[in-house]
Amino acid sequence: MSGKAKRAIITVAGIDVEVFQLPTSEYRMSQSQAAKIVKKPRNSLLRFLAIRSRESFTDKRYECYEIPIEKDWKGRGNRQSVESISLDVAYEYVVLELQKHNPDALPFVIACGQETLHRRCDTAFEVVKTEAQYEQQTISAYDEYRQSREYLITIKFPATGSNREVTFGKQSLPEQ
Repeated sequence: MSGKAKRAIITVAGIDVEVFQLPTSEYRMSQSQAAKIVKKPRNSLLRFLAIRSRESFTDKRYECYEIPIEKDWKGRGNRQSVESISLDVAYEYVVLELQKHNPDALPFVIACGQETLHRRCDTAFEVVKTEAQYEQQTISAYDEYRQSREYLITIKFPATGSNREVTFGKQSLPEQ
């Protein structure tokens, strides 16, 4: 391997994410890719990193550094380097966005968790699947989850200040 990071695209729940492998075999993600997962601008991630690095300034996981990158096999890669973060930090950022009720974070978190459990069970029972089968299973679970919640809305009644969730479509919540 050269002194540059290799790049690849992984797909999780239908979300394409560009990842990098350093010459040391460590995996990294660009700061903008981590923000893209939850449909936020890169400065949202930078604020997260600033807060986390101040809270635990000895934790090397929060170090960001520029890595030189190779063009991939499709000839992409006009950039010669990228500002990177570890996959652990990228995932922690997505989970924090979920805690902030960012609906775009939920599919990624669910997909990662479900796929991990399925892969562990498949390993335990010696089931062999292709990457395409895992991805299709993850996309199907994600689509089913989204469809089951697509009609849920919250209506605020200004006169009383109360909130009430009401669904439209196939399912309907009992009114209280």
